[in-house]
Amino acid sequence: MYRLAYYDTLTKLPNRAFFEKKVSKMLKEAEESGEKMALLYFDIDDFKNVNEILGHKIGDELLKHIVNIINTFVKPPNFCARLSGDEFVIVLKKIIDKDLIIKDVEDFLMEIKKPWNFEGNEFFITVSMGIAVYPEDGRDLESLYKNVDASVHHVKSRGKDGYEFYDFNMQEKTLKRISMINSLRIAIENKEFTLYYQPQIELQTGKIKGMEALIRWFHPKKGHIPPDQFIPLAEEVGYIRQIDQWVIETACKQKKLWNEKGYNFGKISVNISSKMLVQEDFVGILKNTLNECGLEYSELEIEITETAIIYDLDSVIKIIEQLRGIGVSIALDDFGTGYSSLTYLKKLPINVLKIDREFIQSIINNNEEEFIVKSVIKLAHNLKLQVIAEGVETMEQATFLKEDGCQVGQGYLFSKAVPPEEIEKLFSSGKII
Repeated sequence: MYRLAYYDTLTKLPNRAFFEKKVSKMLKEAEESGEKMALLYFDIDDFKNVNEILGHKIGDELLKHIVNIINTFVKPPNFCARLSGDEFVIVLKKIIDKDLIIKDVEDFLMEIKKPWNFEGNEFFITVSMGIAVYPEDGRDLESLYKNVDASVHHVKSRGKDGYEFYDFNMQEKTLKRISMINSLRIAIENKEFTLYYQPQIELQTGKIKGMEALIRWFHPKKGHIPPDQFIPLAEEVGYIRQIDQWVIETACKQKKLWNEKGYNFGKISVNISSKMLVQEDFVGILKNTLNECGLEYSELEIEITETAIIYDLDSVIKIIEQLRGIGVSIALDDFGTGYSSLTYLKKLPINVLKIDREFIQSIINNNEEEFIVKSVIKLAHNLKLQVIAEGVETMEQATFLKEDGCQVGQGYLFSKAVPPEEIEKLFSSGKII
């Protein structure tokens, strides 16, 4: 009964109840002796994806693997507990020097990062760790835990995979994050989002050949909030599927409205997150949406990025094949920014390759960028893919791309992303180059 009450059955580590009881006692001892302590809280980056995609069996084996590493590094009087799921906390007693903590942490994280082999598969694991020191970062367990949690969130906001000591300024950032989450929830309920549209232009004729829908959030008090400030947070807290669904429905309804007005062009393009793409019956959901809006499947293009496919390539390929089977076009966005984009390009059954704006901006004055863009266009053509260049801002860039066989351009030279009524003015003009 004692072990059931105070120990985790999977990892055999002390549980949260033991941790709270033990640390409360350790803090009293530290107060009497004047010694320092440290709490090292960490969780496994993207552990949910392991459970959801690979299954709970592998998830449990990964947790046991992490615990084996912990047991190698953590010796009495220090101890470690599993708080819940993939959340662990290490308690270090008798802290003398912060540099010693850093050395131990970096050695520990280096061991975690070594490839883990399981049933013939190789996995690369990273964790996000926060560190709070008694007494400067808190004199009771509640304060220490709150502050160590804030430092973990700071690591995650930097892209995960690392550690951070608590700093007083983190509390303000944490409060801002909580405020943003609340604002995001209200924005979904009150429909504060809108879609702007950016035309995709056929470089040979200057005519509109497609339209990308881009989400905009105009907060009633804070004004315009850029997507890069709320989309990653929406993905993290689980709101992204609702947002993606709204984007698809709104863009399809707008495309249908433009069709009825006689503004005919190729496809309406929407960006889809990884969580939406791998959602159960995503293809069925998409078909229902298109049918309700009265659009042909061939009028929709789904844009995905490398982050949407990195965790489970085989499943994503099956989903893309289903989408292509019903006529939906697939574009690989931001090509060239990922470390293994060429691998995906070879395996993914996509229709369109979008060259990232970073390569386009310097093609006139940079020989290396020029060579890369020419090579990508040639490679895409050999794979029978359409090429769209993003971030086209000058006529020189457009001319270069057109002469090297890039079919479509998108960028400020033609139009920034604008509301639907502004797009209709472009339709009326017929050509915009």
